Amino acid sequence: MTKLEFQRLLTPLVDIMNNIELDMIHNILNRIENYNDVKGTLKWLTDKLNETKLLDKDNLKILKNNKKELEKVIRDLAENCGNYIENFDNLEKYYNKGLLDINPVELYDSVSINNLINEAIKDTDDIMNLIQTKAIEGANEEYKNILNKAYIETASGVYAYQESIKNALDEFSKKGISAVHYKNGKSLSIESVTRRDVMTRMNKLVGDVELQHAKELNTNLVYVDQHLGARVRTPYTKEDYEVHAEWQGKKYMIEGSNDKYDNLYEKTGYGEMLGLKGINCYHNMRPTWEWEEIPPQIDLEKNKQQYEKLQQMRAYERKLRNLKRERIINKIEENKTKYTKSNKKLSEVSKKYNNWLKENDLTRNYNREYVSDRK
Repeated sequence: MTKLEFQRLLTPLVDIMNNIELDMIHNILNRIENYNDVKGTLKWLTDKLNETKLLDKDNLKILKNNKKELEKVIRDLAENCGNYIENFDNLEKYYNKGLLDINPVELYDSVSINNLINEAIKDTDDIMNLIQTKAIEGANEEYKNILNKAYIETASGVYAYQESIKNALDEFSKKGISAVHYKNGKSLSIESVTRRDVMTRMNKLVGDVELQHAKELNTNLVYVDQHLGARVRTPYTKEDYEVHAEWQGKKYMIEGSNDKYDNLYEKTGYGEMLGLKGINCYHNMRPTWEWEEIPPQIDLEKNKQQYEKLQQMRAYERKLRNLKRERIINKIEENKTKYTKSNKKLSEVSKKYNNWLKENDLTRNYNREYVSDRK
């Protein structure tokens, strides 16, 4: 399954989570504005902080309203990934030539693969429950940050209440609600965590299914495909299997190893967080045999050049998603001035990105920039 196919399958799930985040943001904005007494005072801060339980209640209601839709999307996603057969056309040709004893069509009726699909659905449900819990915590934290900032700045006379709230909301609109925080200060949005963690689990499902295909087709060999831009060795590399460029495009033994073929798990780190089918890994593998020819491995230097370009693409995509989210929040606030400004900035960055893509002979992937605007 290609990277683009994965991202298309993920779009409905990311869409739901984007809408959940927008609803949570809307709750925060409503609670900040809904107050009759003097704003920015200690009483205002205390009253507002006491409303966090009500905010939690509203956010839990949002999650409950989306629960059935999420479950359906997750099941559809798992079934699409689990029933995918890499290289099916070639397998059929091999069978018709008498090179295989098993008709590849029979793979679609495998009980073992159905069990792998159900296991992936359960794991993904658990992942989504954790993300939603973190999203509620993140919404609470952002709400408190805005309140505390406004109180301190208003009480100290640095800004008037309205100006302080405006500045806090401007900052909030750029980053949205964070679901994961790291010690180095970096955080990830609800959408980013959903995309990363669910795709990783579904990618692992595709890998587990291909290993089951190899078992049912009576082979102990798999071929790991290759692409330009695979991960290269950096100063932060801890394990050799983290360098995907070095092990891609080769055959591996599933069990054991010999002078000709390395072991799949040992060499590629299959099952490890930064190995084959781990976080942000889009390599595929498929059953292979001694007699099957494979293409030569991609040149490491050409791969490195492409890798560096792809890192710049990811930076542009993050910037575009942030600007789209900022524009949506400005729309919710009904602030025409800020909406026009963010819209203009989005157009400028988009144009700059298109020019850069043209210069580097790359194709824009709109799926990675997608942010829903249901409201």
